[in-house]
Amino acid sequence: MRTAAWQPLVWVLVLLATDMPDVQAASILGFAAIGARSHQYCMLRIGQELSARGHTFTLLVSDLENLSVLELGSKAFPGLNVVAFSGPPGVGTKEWYEQLSRDLTTGLKQLQHEMISGAHHLYSDKATLQKLLDADYDVLLRDALYWPAALLDDVLGIPSIDVLSAAPFQPMFGYYTANPNPVAYLPQLGSGLTPDMSFLQRCQNYLQKVLIEQIPMRLNAGKQRQFMRESGLRVRTYEQGYSTSVAAIFAADWALEYPHPVSPKVHMVGAVMADDAKPLPADLTAFLEQNLAEGHGGMYVSMGTAARLTQQEMQGLSEALSALPNPVLWKVSAVQLPKNMSLESIAAANIRFTSWAPQNDVLGLPSLKAFITHAGSNSIHEAAYHGKPVICIPLLADQFDQAARAEYHGFGLTVMPAKLTSSQAMSHAIKRIMSEPHFAANAQKVQKRMSNKPRHPAQVAADIVERVIATGGDPYLATKMHSLSWWQLSLLDVKLFLAAAGAVMCGIIGGLVWLVWKLIQGAVKRCLRFHGQSRHQAVHNKIS
Repeated sequence: MRTAAWQPLVWVLVLLATDMPDVQAASILGFAAIGARSHQYCMLRIGQELSARGHTFTLLVSDLENLSVLELGSKAFPGLNVVAFSGPPGVGTKEWYEQLSRDLTTGLKQLQHEMISGAHHLYSDKATLQKLLDADYDVLLRDALYWPAALLDDVLGIPSIDVLSAAPFQPMFGYYTANPNPVAYLPQLGSGLTPDMSFLQRCQNYLQKVLIEQIPMRLNAGKQRQFMRESGLRVRTYEQGYSTSVAAIFAADWALEYPHPVSPKVHMVGAVMADDAKPLPADLTAFLEQNLAEGHGGMYVSMGTAARLTQQEMQGLSEALSALPNPVLWKVSAVQLPKNMSLESIAAANIRFTSWAPQNDVLGLPSLKAFITHAGSNSIHEAAYHGKPVICIPLLADQFDQAARAEYHGFGLTVMPAKLTSSQAMSHAIKRIMSEPHFAANAQKVQKRMSNKPRHPAQVAADIVERVIATGGDPYLATKMHSLSWWQLSLLDVKLFLAAAGAVMCGIIGGLVWLVWKLIQGAVKRCLRFHGQSRHQAVHNKIS
């Protein structure tokens, strides 16, 4: 019997229909850290995928950022809604970025201060909060590092999902998402270490964990609790504030991350911002490939949005770049320049400045030879996705760790900012990256790992959001870590009980042994006494 030509198509449609999640169009709110562009970009990319599936996506920003979000170009998308609240003044400005400390603990304390300021501004803006309540959102995508976003759980009463454009930082996310933290081989935030640690490095890694736990995490806990009490919000510990999320989406890829255990609700979806490259404008391609016939491919330089170099560092970097035969595209704006410094002072014939560039597309240009970067997570992910070697200049927070990952996987070198004051260190790094073929080979190896995926990471992230919506925010993947006290988690009560029980058992056994010993002693004495009496009687009988 012949099968009708349309029957296979029917079966395909049936299978596709049954495979789709049972989710109707939902209203989704996203809230990323104020002033953190890379966090907002990651949130927007996931929102774009959700919008393409028929959902409504709204991004909550401060009023100072509203215009910049609307002008995001390729990062924005049709249907994007923006709600602005009265944010803290100065955040995200040139002066704000320049004041960020390169010291990890000081920088984290500065960011915590800004979070408290942002929380005060958001939760005192009653009109915006009421607007959010009236919108009746179904789920909240909240920045995993921005605790004021976690407090919206109480205000809106909806399920929440943590989102971060990087891997789970330790030791913070060991508490936030109940993630195991094997300090013996998992580098802690800001350490710049790799899993191959010596004894002294393991000591350093452990001290780094203790330092972060005690300074930026613990010292700010009191201020946060004070804010919660003043705002009438539910008072909870620093860790409990984050533990309310139903799921956690981390835009990190196991092709780059160090293997380590994660809790069930943590999803490492991959590099959300990395994608297949689109064609560059003709003039930009022509500039980067102008010396390709002589074997001098182009280079791309970008220090992100938050990182700032000093005048001496900018001058040293410029000297190293201007001595190259390679064309250099340098993304830098006047806002990123130090005071009393102009682009003209670092200009050269082979350098082209631009205030903005489609970074993913530039890195996807086959002829591009290398990327000089601040080692932000998105930049490292995009470079790895396109198989480009990197020279890292880490300045803040996890950038030291991202640079270490690039070196660990063999496609990167690190030049510390202090060595930029002279062009020698950067010139040497560029020479190595360009002349030693293993850097490009290792970059291609990582690229193959990252590209071997059936679905884009943004699609995987959207699947997780839809699953949370479909299950009504059921926290079935959450562990019991945050419902237990510290002494229960450390099994202190169990250990004390077992120690006490062991002591009692030892006492009982010792008592029994002592009793048996005494009984044996008594029996022996009686035997000896009886034996002595018997001998005495025998001698007496013999004499008589």
